[in-house]
Amino acid sequence: MMDTKIDGMPFGELMNQAVKLKTHQAKPDRCKFDKYPKFYQNSMFARDEILAARAMPYTERIAAALEFKREANEFYTQGRMLDASLKYEYALSVFKHLTNNDEGWKKKGILDQDITQHEYTPANEEEAVAIKDLFVSVYLNIARTYHKQRDTTTAVQACDSALELDSECDKAMFLRAQIRIAPASAGGVEMEMATKDVSAALKVIKSKLSDLDLASNGGDGDGGGDGDGGGDGGDGAARLELLKRQKEVMRMLKKLRSDKAEQSVKDKEFAGAFHRGELYRPDEEPTKPAGPMVVHGGEGTTG
Repeated sequence: MMDTKIDGMPFGELMNQAVKLKTHQAKPDRCKFDKYPKFYQNSMFARDEILAARAMPYTERIAAALEFKREANEFYTQGRMLDASLKYEYALSVFKHLTNNDEGWKKKGILDQDITQHEYTPANEEEAVAIKDLFVSVYLNIARTYHKQRDTTTAVQACDSALELDSECDKAMFLRAQIRIAPASAGGVEMEMATKDVSAALKVIKSKLSDLDLASNGGDGDGGGDGDGGGDGGDGAARLELLKRQKEVMRMLKKLRSDKAEQSVKDKEFAGAFHRGELYRPDEEPTKPAGPMVVHGGEGTTG
């Protein structure tokens, strides 16, 4: 097992990294680090290819990040979720990562005071948009990979990160809702949170469809379009994609509301069982056991 490799890295080395991440966990000297999502914590363990990419100018750097993402996508389609999650994290860490300023941290552990956060500063709006689009898509894919690995907490954190960059990312809202109600332990709280997410996603999708309709009609509703709301090829494809997502969201919202109503009925029935009065007539004595009964391993008699 120790000879197994994940993305070329020995399994034993991955385990050592996991142990280092756990060192001093929950102690006052690393509370901040422990609050970071796992995919951000992992950026501290950079391989040579990642270090090289971080030193590149923007054009080469974004190309390297996109290549990591492409490789991750291939692993994802192959069902290799751990490999995929690592590659997605590499793509993020090219632009945003942690470093430890203490050269001896691998022996003494990770302390908040030794950690520095690094994030690339875009030189212009074009770079900013490209990096944002990359991060949102990668965060969504990280959420999917961790979800498939049954790490609900990290999957939800990845959706949260996507929404921090794009508050109207209906994909992140919908995905987060799916992730929250997936575990067998999910209950009323998770269903309520999922319902809020799906409702918000539906609202955003309808707004985006409205914007497309307005744009296809020339913006003032009196011409400039062909009147069918289709717009050009790009707008038409975007509209079809939004309509598809809207259908999925509406289906899930309907099911969540149905499940909630069904659970509400069950809760009332269960609660009513405690207010139905006596379970036997007052003039009757409870039936006594016909013979001796065993109490705590010994034999005794009733009466």
